[in-house]
Amino acid sequence: MVPDVSLNSSLIRYNSPMYRVLIPVVFCILLVLLITSQFKIRHINCTFEQTTCTQEQLRKLEGLQRRTILGSVKISLTPYIVHIEKQYPQTIWVKIENPSVLYSVRVAPNGEYRQIGDAGLVVEAPPQLKIEVIDQRFAPLHPGDRVSSPVISMYRSLSNISPGLRDMILRIEVKDDTEITIFSRDGRKAVVDTQDFGKELESLQSILSNSTIENRFTVIDLRFANPVLKQ
Repeated sequence: MVPDVSLNSSLIRYNSPMYRVLIPVVFCILLVLLITSQFKIRHINCTFEQTTCTQEQLRKLEGLQRRTILGSVKISLTPYIVHIEKQYPQTIWVKIENPSVLYSVRVAPNGEYRQIGDAGLVVEAPPQLKIEVIDQRFAPLHPGDRVSSPVISMYRSLSNISPGLRDMILRIEVKDDTEITIFSRDGRKAVVDTQDFGKELESLQSILSNSTIENRFTVIDLRFANPVLKQ
């Protein structure tokens, strides 16, 4: 006798493996569409240096209007630092800041001043001169460019230089990472590198401050384990 399965045919069909997978997928798709439409970014509140953003800065943020607030929202406005705070369901707050200046550098050979930010970005800011530095490692250097880690380390050490040593130094000329010449105000010069720049600065201050070292030694090479004094 042939069994009658007509009454259970629909149940058997919807309990098949294909439908058990398909139904959750369709449900998830509908849920995502619903959420993304609800959390579409429609309002951008933007401040720059504690003032309302200009129309030009807001135009750079127009791409956010086509995005949803779900997930990470990232903005790149080189050379600025951008902070984003979400406010559900349809608003984000954008705060744009100039990065702090680590050091001002005169770029050879054109002699233009460029400001290097603490994160290694070249930023637009007034020169903040501590010691005159002429750096020949750079090709044309523009706001938004990023300098290498040895350069950042060197200028961070210079920014933390002691007032006593700062008063002794006339200027610094950088040829490359292995040859940095520091000219003192008393006519002597020291040759250092970026490998251990901070410690070399400490050694230089000790030597320049030591009255027992005769001034007839006009060149101090600090690139070795022991300083080399030359006439």
